[in-house]
Amino acid sequence: MSREFRDKYAIVGVGVSPTARTGGQGKSAQQMEAWAIQRAIEDAGLERKDIDGAVHSSVQTITDAATRKLGLSPNFYFPIGRNAGGVAGLMFATHALATGNAKYVSISLGLSWLSDVRRSRAKGAGSVEADRKFSIGRDGGGLVDLGWTASPGAAAVHAFFASRHMHEFGTTFEQLGSVAVAQRKWANMNPEASLYEKTLTMEQYLDSRWVVHPYRLYDNCVVSDIGCAVIVTTAERAQELQQKPVYLKGIGFGDGAREAWWDKTNFVRTDGAHAKSVAFAEAGIGIDDVDVAELYDCFTGEMVLTVEDYGFCKKGEGGAFIESGATAPGGAHPMNTHGGMLSAYNCADLGNLIEATRQLRGSCGERQVEGAEIALVDGHGGEMILPYMVPITGAAVLGNEKS
Repeated sequence: MSREFRDKYAIVGVGVSPTARTGGQGKSAQQMEAWAIQRAIEDAGLERKDIDGAVHSSVQTITDAATRKLGLSPNFYFPIGRNAGGVAGLMFATHALATGNAKYVSISLGLSWLSDVRRSRAKGAGSVEADRKFSIGRDGGGLVDLGWTASPGAAAVHAFFASRHMHEFGTTFEQLGSVAVAQRKWANMNPEASLYEKTLTMEQYLDSRWVVHPYRLYDNCVVSDIGCAVIVTTAERAQELQQKPVYLKGIGFGDGAREAWWDKTNFVRTDGAHAKSVAFAEAGIGIDDVDVAELYDCFTGEMVLTVEDYGFCKKGEGGAFIESGATAPGGAHPMNTHGGMLSAYNCADLGNLIEATRQLRGSCGERQVEGAEIALVDGHGGEMILPYMVPITGAAVLGNEKS
C-alpha cells in the first residue's frame, strides 16, 4: 500500500457474536463466524447479497464454511493464517476492491476454543481431541489459555521474553499486573467482555497461581467461543451507508525473524517498530497523533514490549509506563479499551479492529475515549521463538476523517 491509498477505503460494518457469558457457548467456530458476519452486514445497513468478497482468518477453521452457511457466494475469497489476520485481511480486502473483484468485503474469524476445551475434558485425557487442544487452567468461571500441548506452550514461549525483560530492565511483577488490572477496568465497562462482571485488583493478581514463571493466571489471555467480522468497501460507497465511515490510513508489517531469535537483541522486542514506521509514514502521522491504541495482548508481557516498540515510551520503560496508569481509563494513552484478549475475548487482532472502529464512531458508551480521531491497531501471530512459526507484526492506522 502506498500513500495514494490513504482514505480510499473504509470499514463500514462490524460484528461480534455473543460470548459464552452472553449466550454464545456451544456453537461451532463456523457458526460463531457466520453470526459475526451477519451482525456486521446488518451494522453496515447491507444485505447478504451485497457481500461479494470474503477474507477468512483461518486460526481454527480452514474453509469458507461460514460464508456458505450464510448463503454467500463471493466473487473474491481468500483464507489467511493466524499471523496478524485482521490487519493482513485489510490488505487483501483493499486489493479486491482496487481491482474491481469485489464491492463489499467481509473479514472474519470464528473460534470455539472454550467449548472444545470443555468437550475435551469430558472425553478425558488421552483422547485425540484432548491431545490437540489446550492445557488450561480454571479460575471460577473463567478459562485461561496456557498454550498448545504439542509445543512448549504459548505461555512458556512468551514468558521467555518477559523474563528477559525483567532481567535486563528490572521490570516487576507489579508492572505486569498493572497490564492485567488496567485492561480489566476497561472490560468492566464493556458488556460484551467475557469478564465484564469480574473486577481484578493487584492483590488478586499477585495471589493468583503460577502458570509458568514469570506469568501468573491473570497474565494469560482468555479462551473464547467468539466470532468477529468487519465489512470493508471504498470510501465512495461508504458515504451511502448508515454508519460513519472509518478510513484506512496506513498499514505496515514487521517480521520477528528480522533479527535471528538467538540474537539477544531480539529477546526484548517485537518488530512493531518497523510495522509502525511503514504504517505511520503512509498515514502521515506521529505517535502523538494516536488518540486510542488497540494492541495485541495475548500475555501481559506482550503489552510491555509493544508499547516500547511503537514508541509510546523508551525501551525498558514499558512496565513503568503502564504502571503509571497511562493506558487505563482516564490515562493519557488509552489502550485496549474493550478489555483486550486478557479480559474481553480472544478474537486476535480482529477484536482490536472492531474496537478501534467503534471508538472512532463514538459509539462505545461508558468507555468512549473523548475526541478520538486516530486509532492504532496492532496484531501479530506466531510464537516468538519457535522455529516453525514466524511472528508477524501488523500495524494499521484508522481515522474518522479524511486527511
